[in-house]
Amino acid sequence: MSDKAKGILCAMTGPLLFGISGTVAQSLFQNSGVTAPWLVSVRLLGSGILMILFSYFRLGSQLFDVWKNWRTALLLVCLAIFGMLGNQLTYFEAIAHSNAGTATVMQFLAPTLIIIYFAIVNRRWPGRADAVSVVLATIGTFLITTHGQFGSLAISKGGLIWGILTALSGVVYAILPVSLVLQFGSLATTSWCMLIGGVGFNLYHPVWVGQPRFTLAVDLKVAFIILFGTMFAYLIFMQSLKYVSPTTMSLLDAFEPVSAAILGVLFLGVHMDGVEILGTLLVISTVFVQAMKTPNQYESTDLNQSN
Repeated sequence: MSDKAKGILCAMTGPLLFGISGTVAQSLFQNSGVTAPWLVSVRLLGSGILMILFSYFRLGSQLFDVWKNWRTALLLVCLAIFGMLGNQLTYFEAIAHSNAGTATVMQFLAPTLIIIYFAIVNRRWPGRADAVSVVLATIGTFLITTHGQFGSLAISKGGLIWGILTALSGVVYAILPVSLVLQFGSLATTSWCMLIGGVGFNLYHPVWVGQPRFTLAVDLKVAFIILFGTMFAYLIFMQSLKYVSPTTMSLLDAFEPVSAAILGVLFLGVHMDGVEILGTLLVISTVFVQAMKTPNQYESTDLNQSN
């Protein structure tokens, strides 16, 4: 297998596992009495411990470099709480109040919100590709949430609110870690974020509070979310960076909402009509629009400008 084929396979597998984990989480919410806060506590704490152990094996003492400066340490804690934890909690709450497909598509609004954020910060209108992305995302979100009917919601208010919060927390998680990733690497940054987020949230909602009735099916599903839907999904996706361009990765990232939507329809009885499918495709298409930008067009939304 060529390096490019390996990269494409990894870039597809990571988002696919993320999408499957969302559907597995939905099945836990619907059929096993699992709550979003409990699943977030278990997922972040479990994956955080495993990721820290893996990172220490790979990085050694370099893993602790981020704690040598109080500014980077403070930024890491803020990222873990408001970025990682915030994104995980709002995402699972969005699934619990709607479904995995809708929640994942709403999460894909984050790049559009980032475009708007930098347009305001830089006091400059978005470029053509960015403007098209904003329009497509707005129309797509309208179709998903209303099915094209003004004055009515096709999803619950809770699903809409948590979906929007998922996108907003995604913006925080995209903007805050730039300097940390550049200085300490994505593996160390993400590992600490998972562990800090897991420990921090367990102070509020310990894993022994609100436990579901454990069965073999529940155990296997939770283990899948921690191992394959979090740790392995991230590591496999990051492995693709060695072989393919970020543009290719961003295109294949669309496998996450597509897989979540398809699996929800096939296994959980989720119904998607033509209007909702169109809205989903419009939101996902923003990824392709962004991927077709020329290098100089990236300036308006370059995350490094926030530092």
